[in-house]
Amino acid sequence: MEYLPASALDAVSPYMSLEDFTPEVIGISSLACKALCAWARELYKYHTLLQASAEVAWQEYAKKPTSDLLSESQEAIGGLPKAALQELKSLGKPPTEVVVMCSCFLHLFAGIAPEVELTKKGHVKDASWSAFQKFMSNPEATLKRLLGFKEDIDAGKVPAKNMRNVLKVLRENGHVLNPEAMINKSIAASHLCTWLMSTAAYYEHSAPTQQEVQCTQASSSSMQASKCLCKADIVEIKCLASPPQQVMIVCVCACILLGKDASTGWAGAKEMVADVRFLKTLVEHKKEDVTAEQVAKVREILEKDECFEGERIKFVSMAAYGLLQWVLLMIKDE
Repeated sequence: MEYLPASALDAVSPYMSLEDFTPEVIGISSLACKALCAWARELYKYHTLLQASAEVAWQEYAKKPTSDLLSESQEAIGGLPKAALQELKSLGKPPTEVVVMCSCFLHLFAGIAPEVELTKKGHVKDASWSAFQKFMSNPEATLKRLLGFKEDIDAGKVPAKNMRNVLKVLRENGHVLNPEAMINKSIAASHLCTWLMSTAAYYEHSAPTQQEVQCTQASSSSMQASKCLCKADIVEIKCLASPPQQVMIVCVCACILLGKDASTGWAGAKEMVADVRFLKTLVEHKKEDVTAEQVAKVREILEKDECFEGERIKFVSMAAYGLLQWVLLMIKDE
């Protein structure tokens, strides 16, 4: 078996350490199962060793100078035949390795490319082959986006969680997700894999400083936001049987930023506020967990009412004022 996902290895790992899960012990009860046990253990050992060697190979690859990595990524896209890309995009049932590699592009561009659909929590909604085909619906625009991705990294526009998802897949499946292995599946996939690897390695070189700055900013903003919250205010909002419209709106905005389902409006927000852990959830929520889509949605809502400017909402509800400050700090541009 050429491709075995890391999730499968993790799932069977507990059984491999059991003393009675050996061919010898199993064979006492069933000779057929003895053979299956031996096969499972050998397959697990083989792929575990492949994962380990892939990690070592990645560490060596990531040590390349940034100039080499950038050169590789540019050449991979510049030398990608459009006919090969069209052929890749039109495949009905591509090899599993190709599907997994291409899904990395969806995780990489989550929250960046509008073609990538997200869940309410900002994760990739659909990482299937059809979703990748949609992402590649305009090949020329996509290739242009890939060529300019270095600037996005340098500007700190690439969320760390996006690259974490990509690196996890590349590291765990490096024995099959590499240009040499991909070229036997698809020329276009081989080029895209080269770009993906070199870009991910470049990110590891350049991102630490950016991440430190972003984490410091995010932590500072989260701390400021938590200082705006008061238990008494939350209790007061909970006790309002029929709160003013502006109070409802502030609660709905908080609901959106926490990644909750805001489609039910005040009813859903009221249920959220009633949760005994609501204040703790607000305090522990990090600004870096808020997606661009959530920010845009909240800003659109707040811009419709002048009551949310300055301290005007104090005249409506002092309790809602503190929660509004939390909302504003969460959507504030650094």
